[in-house]
Amino acid sequence: MPVHNSNLLWLDEASRSLSIQNYKNWELCICDNGSKQPELISLIESHQANGLPIKLVVLPTGAHISMASNKAISLATGEVVCFLEHDDLIDPIALLLVAWKINQVGNEFDFIFTNEDKIDAKDCLFFPTDKGIWDRKRLGAINYCCHLLAVKTALVRELGGLREGTKLRKTGICFSEFANIDLEALRSSLFLGSPTTGGKALFRH
Repeated sequence: MPVHNSNLLWLDEASRSLSIQNYKNWELCICDNGSKQPELISLIESHQANGLPIKLVVLPTGAHISMASNKAISLATGEVVCFLEHDDLIDPIALLLVAWKINQVGNEFDFIFTNEDKIDAKDCLFFPTDKGIWDRKRLGAINYCCHLLAVKTALVRELGGLREGTKLRKTGICFSEFANIDLEALRSSLFLGSPTTGGKALFRH
């Protein structure tokens, strides 16, 4: 999870959405990307003190989000990396369903993506999205397989991580196999004041 001068409420809620996961074998790897918010580090450290398995690396100056993401990935010890942003909220069963799908298909996958939904400032769901099957051409036009996206850690590292100056869609990672979770394990939301329409996609059940 890359963070940079993040909204503290959203970051707190993102961390708490992980703390209530039914699947417990996870770690949150955070890269602070040159933030000027001492209280942001304090918030992360408070979650660490409360027992959340959080690893933190701090960059003294801001870098591209891809580089910050790579720094966070370098901290990971698990076999699968899930990409989260500071304002993501995930369903309590999201990681459990990812683990279930991995156990179901074994090594016959490179990445897993989920469906999502949107939620407004009043916590009302309003835009469920069934992403359907893997479509390489569609991915070239829109970043539809994120939220939630889980990738084999070894594959990410083999390919050198995210390319500098790009976001996930354009990293050049060639996912030859995939598994799409049909259940709506993760839902996105749009909150006023964040970057997409005034709102960035958040995630909440």
